[in-house]
Formats: sequence, C-alpha cells, structure tokens
Amino acid sequence: MAGGVRTPFYEEYERGKQALKDLQNSNIRLCNLIIAPSGLPQEDLNLALKSKKVDSSNFKGWTLASERGGSASAIALFFAKTIHNELEVPIGIIASPDGGCMIENFAPAESYKKMPSFKQKALDSVGSKREFRDFSVTTLYNSRIHPIAGYGIAGMIY
Repeated sequence: MAGGVRTPFYEEYERGKQALKDLQNSNIRLCNLIIAPSGLPQEDLNLALKSKKVDSSNFKGWTLASERGGSASAIALFFAKTIHNELEVPIGIIASPDGGCMIENFAPAESYKKMPSFKQKALDSVGSKREFRDFSVTTLYNSRIHPIAGYGIAGMIY
C-alpha cells in the first residue's frame, strides 16, 4: 500500500504513461493520515492532529491525487480510479499506510475477542497505554481508524 506511483515502470511503458495521465482527475482526492500507534482508541481526530502525534511531513490535508506525485499509494489511486469510473462520483482516499505492518495492527480489539484463538494477554499489553512505541495488535486501528470511523467510509483496502 505504501508504494508510490512514480517509478520507471510507469513512465517506461505506454500503459503506465496512460495510467499516470488518467490520475490527473480533479474528482480524486487524497489525504495521508500517519498517526503514532496508541494502546487506547483515539476519539477525536482533531485532537490527534493538534497533539503533534501526526507525521507532519506526510499530512497535507486533502489534495488532488496528481499533486501528491510519487508519494501517493499506487494501489489506493488505481482503486479510486476504478471506483470513480464505475460510480461517476468524487472519491476521497484517506491513506494510512505503514509498509510491512500486519492486518492485526489495524483491527479493533472487539474483533479479537470473537476469535477462538484469541489471547487476552495480547490486548492486555497495549490496552492501558495511550503512548505506544511499537506496532502491536489494535494500535494502528486505535490511532488511525477509530478516529475516522464515523466519516461515512464506503470501502477499505489493505
């Protein structure tokens, strides 16, 4: 998910050049949201943004996909382009990639409790810490997904 669109592959081949041209679409917007992991669900995105827990080099608010250059997620942009072409509505992507992270980091604590192989100690180790230095189960969900869950998100890719 973290791989960008400006690689020699895209510019070397005709289909790649066309794909880059197709992304010059004012109806596709992107917002990168990179917030430090948290042991507790963060309720307020604005509070997280003000607390300096956001990687400000990555956070630029809503921008045109074409303005993001090579830092925009290629998978996310091509997904958005496909959805835009099918539905003919503006598409906004909230990208929160972390290369190499497991899906467990992006899942809520409630989902683990429903699993037969669930180990309570996995959640106990993170459940009381607001500040968290490493990636563990639920920590990226708590900081990056939970604060935006009420935004009317219609889809998700991993």
